[in-house]
Amino acid sequence: MNSLAVSYQPIPRISPLFMYIHLLIPQGIAKNRVSTNPSKGLSMTSGNMTLGEIIRYHRQQQGLSQPELASKAQIEQSYLSKLENDNSYPSDDILKRILSGLDLDIADLCAQLDIRSADPKVMHIESIRTYMGRFQQQSQRRSVFLMAIFTLTIGIGCALFYAGYSEAFFPEKQYSYQSRGEIQPGEPTDYFEGGWRREFPAGAYRPFSSSEGSPEGEAKQQLRQAQVDQANRVNYHSIQSFQPLGSIVERQLDNGNRRLYRLVGSPTQVSRAENGWLMLVGITLTVSGVIGLLLVLRLGSFRGYPLGNG
Repeated sequence: MNSLAVSYQPIPRISPLFMYIHLLIPQGIAKNRVSTNPSKGLSMTSGNMTLGEIIRYHRQQQGLSQPELASKAQIEQSYLSKLENDNSYPSDDILKRILSGLDLDIADLCAQLDIRSADPKVMHIESIRTYMGRFQQQSQRRSVFLMAIFTLTIGIGCALFYAGYSEAFFPEKQYSYQSRGEIQPGEPTDYFEGGWRREFPAGAYRPFSSSEGSPEGEAKQQLRQAQVDQANRVNYHSIQSFQPLGSIVERQLDNGNRRLYRLVGSPTQVSRAENGWLMLVGITLTVSGVIGLLLVLRLGSFRGYPLGNG
């Protein structure tokens, strides 16, 4: 009789997290089962083993013979052989004794058990049934939590995209305002728009000349000087705003003077990178949320495990 060729590598204990991942993997992805073909040797794939394969693997991993493990579990060697070949299934009490002899717990067993194709009799063992029922509830709670997170991500992504598209936070219409100069205290608001002329009598604007020393002559001289002073005081200054400030904006200066800004023309369209980034981040979050939600719905479609009827 050919002896069974055994090739394996030491592995750490398998966390129940691996079992949760296995529950979510669509059936058919993990296909490589434990091989007992002498030409291929023995290997182990997490979450893809039968109950008998798990018992045999860990017995060989620990260097125990069948008689030694049977003695620890207080069962017959022939019965252990049937269990390892999946020709029989243990009671809950016997399973606990076997796991104790292998220094395993029920979480280690379930993490390596192929629950999708396991025999209903295996899944009906009380320890496995209880653990898997509790684990399934935890998995469902995780799925609900992840669905809530991804739904929130989609909502935030849509809101950010709309904010960028509608220019809600960063308007792209720019308004220009211009001031001709500083208005001193006591001067009219429209000083640079001709208001300074109201300080002179009507005779100062007559085209004929007046004799020097007359009131009208002095007024004309003052008018000419005022025209020069007003021209020298012209000092244009502009401000831009992405918010409409009205047709006229008055600003007080530190030196006590003030400036009167008037709206110039129509608002201009200015592209702002902030809106582009908002839309990009919004699209990224929305797509990520949709993909995550679809993955949870697809991978979380596992509804349970076969329990059998008795």
